[in-house]
Amino acid sequence: PEGYVINYPSTTFDSISLAQLAEVSPAIEPHCRDVLLACKRCAQALGHVDYAVPKLAYEGLTVEELYATFRAWRDQHMPAWQRTWHTVVATHGTDLRADIVPRVLPLFQPELRAVFDQNALLAFLARLLARLGGDLTALPITVENRPMPYSGAVYRLEGGSDIRVVVNANLQGYYRYFFLLHEFGHAIYYCHCPRSELLLDSHLSREIMADLWTQFLGSEPVLRELLGVPEATARSVVAAYLEYQSARLLLYMRDSMFMLELIRDPSASFAAVWRHVTREWLGVEDEHGAFETFDFLHPLDMKSYVIAQSLSRRTFQRWHERLSDPAGVGTIMPDMIAQLYRPGSSVDWKDKFNF
Repeated sequence: PEGYVINYPSTTFDSISLAQLAEVSPAIEPHCRDVLLACKRCAQALGHVDYAVPKLAYEGLTVEELYATFRAWRDQHMPAWQRTWHTVVATHGTDLRADIVPRVLPLFQPELRAVFDQNALLAFLARLLARLGGDLTALPITVENRPMPYSGAVYRLEGGSDIRVVVNANLQGYYRYFFLLHEFGHAIYYCHCPRSELLLDSHLSREIMADLWTQFLGSEPVLRELLGVPEATARSVVAAYLEYQSARLLLYMRDSMFMLELIRDPSASFAAVWRHVTREWLGVEDEHGAFETFDFLHPLDMKSYVIAQSLSRRTFQRWHERLSDPAGVGTIMPDMIAQLYRPGSSVDWKDKFNF
């Protein structure tokens, strides 16, 4: 479905241990390799060396540019990641290896869950939209909670007049806020984007705009003024949010590089490539041989979530100071519509987000 976003803990880091996933991985590896080979055949039939070249070119990127960008972001976020996994090692008394990874994201849950009451979610969304200059009740967006095997989705039944958001009913606390805001970001784009299919933004551009809405969860003014969180608590929650985002970014980056390496060499050992990219992008050892499967369903789309998280954070800074400025109340939403939504693909995403 359009707007699909994975919740990373839904597989490796939730109910399935690394050891259990490692037992499953060899069984699905032949099918995943079939996907890689099919991608290669299609690309070579069009005169390309591999699938990565046309896939990235379609989005205005090159393989070399992607590697260079990700390495720069890795170096930027690695200190926060190292602080996190040293805390996990000290807390659980484990060695520095991939066993710690399932314990990384839950490390932040107590602080994040302390302020995100799921029962107040839609009321919070209405207050946030009002602060930005919008009106939730005036939008053609319907939100439903359903039990489903993924975190959320948005369905554009009719652009500008009938947009449906569906969120996994089993999500709790921070995750519930995060994925609703992400899907709402997709939905509100479809309320204000060009009506022509030819002018719709690319998948990558739409993911950046959707993640822009999740950035409000890491804003002290939003936490204090819209959720009533005390100042000291708001500061600690923002700190936990930023550390969580660094961990999430590096995990997604590792998964993206896993797929890119295999697309460039479909004959390579999955387990060997997984160990290599885990060492290079996370700085930990992984002897399990388990691997993430999302990108085999959507080849090279995982990298879009890495880029979305980074560029949405940067774009968010355009308006963050206005959130606590009385003169800025009501001005943010019109600016977002004018600068991001209404132009559609007539403005290249690199220009739109200063990449």
